[in-house]
Amino acid sequence: MDSSVARSATGFDVLYDDEADVLYVSLGAPRAADTFPGEHGLLVRKDMNTGEVVGVTVLDYERHFRKLKDLSWLAESDLPSDLVIYLQVRPSERPA
Repeated sequence: MDSSVARSATGFDVLYDDEADVLYVSLGAPRAADTFPGEHGLLVRKDMNTGEVVGVTVLDYERHFRKLKDLSWLAESDLPSDLVIYLQVRPSERPA
């Protein structure tokens, strides 16, 4: 992850790996979790004990996910609403 950007935004711990084009968003500090595949390269991370969503990993973030025209499917997911809103805004994670 040589070309990465890390920052906190609205309670999220956000890391973007430019080289791999992967976005990591954790609710709070990153922690061990089980990962479940979703749509369009979205991997949902859930606490191994409680099943609570603790974050997401988005594969092909700049090349694919940010270019999607319809993200209505996110509202129907079991993701926390503030995380859904963050993903729907799809901010650029590349350094300016």
